[in-house]
Amino acid sequence: MKRTPRLRIVVYALTAIAIVAAIWAVALAHEREERTRRLDADAETARRIAVFFERHALSILRYADAYVRMVRREYGQHHDLERVRDLLAKSPLDQSIVSHVTIIDAQGTPLLVSGHDVRPGSSAADRGYFLRQRDADGDPALVSLPHVGRNSGKLIFRLVRRITDAGGDFAGVVFAAIEASAVTEFFQSLNLGAKSSATLVGTDKRIRARSSYGSAGPGQDISGSRIWRELAMGPVGLYTQTSVVDQITRQYAYRKLEDYPLIVAIGIATEGETLAPGQVHDAPYVIAGLASVLVLTMALLLGREALTSARVAASEERVRTINAQLEMRVMERTAALEEVQQELLRKERLAVLGQLTGTVAHELRNPLSTITAAAALLGRRVDGSDRMVDEALARLQRNVERCNGIITELLDFARTRGVETQPTELDGWLAEVIESIPLPAAVSAPVAAGAPGLAVPMDRERLRRAVINVVENARDALTQDGASGGTIRIGTRLHDDRAEILVDDDGPGMAPEVLERVREPLFSTKSFGVGLGLPIVQRIMEEHGGGLEIDSRAGRGTRVVLWLPAS
Repeated sequence: MKRTPRLRIVVYALTAIAIVAAIWAVALAHEREERTRRLDADAETARRIAVFFERHALSILRYADAYVRMVRREYGQHHDLERVRDLLAKSPLDQSIVSHVTIIDAQGTPLLVSGHDVRPGSSAADRGYFLRQRDADGDPALVSLPHVGRNSGKLIFRLVRRITDAGGDFAGVVFAAIEASAVTEFFQSLNLGAKSSATLVGTDKRIRARSSYGSAGPGQDISGSRIWRELAMGPVGLYTQTSVVDQITRQYAYRKLEDYPLIVAIGIATEGETLAPGQVHDAPYVIAGLASVLVLTMALLLGREALTSARVAASEERVRTINAQLEMRVMERTAALEEVQQELLRKERLAVLGQLTGTVAHELRNPLSTITAAAALLGRRVDGSDRMVDEALARLQRNVERCNGIITELLDFARTRGVETQPTELDGWLAEVIESIPLPAAVSAPVAAGAPGLAVPMDRERLRRAVINVVENARDALTQDGASGGTIRIGTRLHDDRAEILVDDDGPGMAPEVLERVREPLFSTKSFGVGLGLPIVQRIMEEHGGGLEIDSRAGRGTRVVLWLPAS
């Protein structure tokens, strides 16, 4: 049957309509798939960054909390603000995280503000964080609302712990002022776009820190956010909503923090976040004719497919780069905080041990004095005719002197003192110290002057004690357990900006497991002594702003370096 022109037109029209419909069907289906893929990628990015944000926030809060507990413990044990100031000087704050620490008594009067003077007449008795901790049960960690600090001029929030007296009653609070920017600075460096956000919010539904605060500013109430409905279903989750802070639609990932009444939330806004579902994302399709439309449309679809693949690949690469950056930053910050925490714990343990040894030494000194006096009286009453009695009295006298030496060592370790320095010519002073040390004939100790004319600020008596302890250790290594003696080489040198005293011996050296513990108080490999010699040496060197270094290998001798700042 031969088709008429009219029929051909109808066929052409139907064909054109079918092609156009097919093109639009394919285009719209492709757009929906691309939009879904983009939203899924953004949700995964938000979830991963939220994990790192959680770790970052926890590391800051735990550092501040550990510092607050340390200050509270020191103040609670002694109620001595000078001791607390000494502790703050020995263990200074990381002020990139915490601007200051404050102690407030039970009436709300500030007693101490680290780095600042207490403002006359200031009071926290009507402050929310003070009242909440006053009425709290147990020992909860309270994170206050943000405000601009009067001392720092920066936006901060407080991590607050309550102080209790011996009877368990409220005796005040200690808080650390955390800069809000320290929590969100890592997010700002990722450059995820001005519309993306990072938020730290309390379970009281008030914001503590945010990358951008919107028109209402810090501390605003976000009770209308969907996060609270999601949180009721689980401590970790994803959702999409238009923000109650700045009315931007984002993909959100949230995580509730362990041990603290806080939640972190990361919101990722995509370039198409304002488009309605099903709306075309990019260029409109132009229909100019059946053949041209089909060719151009197919070319556009192929081009869009390639563009989509490139966008997905770029998005995946961006996620990998962000993950690597976040992992590195979290590891660096965590390692730094762990070093600070370990140093704080080490100093705290040494302080406790010093108090204990001081108490024990004082308690032993009185009965030992009685024994000494009794031995002297007994010696005067014995006529010297009984050799065994004379020998017993001599042994008693030697052991009393040894006990006195141990007590002196314990008291020296227990004392915390400053140093009074004066410029001293190092080589000449060292030669005089070595001449005063008794050495057996089997041990030689030549001194090599390596820094002629170098004057170093030092407390001569304190540093003399350190040098004597090190040389006596070397002497004991050469003579104990039947050893036949050897050589101790003593010298000085100027190395970089350090003035160094070097003590080398060719004794038996130390095994790795002994070298690892030799600085520990009360650790000793000798059959005599209490193991405080090297800890005392290390403390003396640290009092001078210097340090102690030990290099030893079993069978190859030992080198000890005492160093001081050269200026």
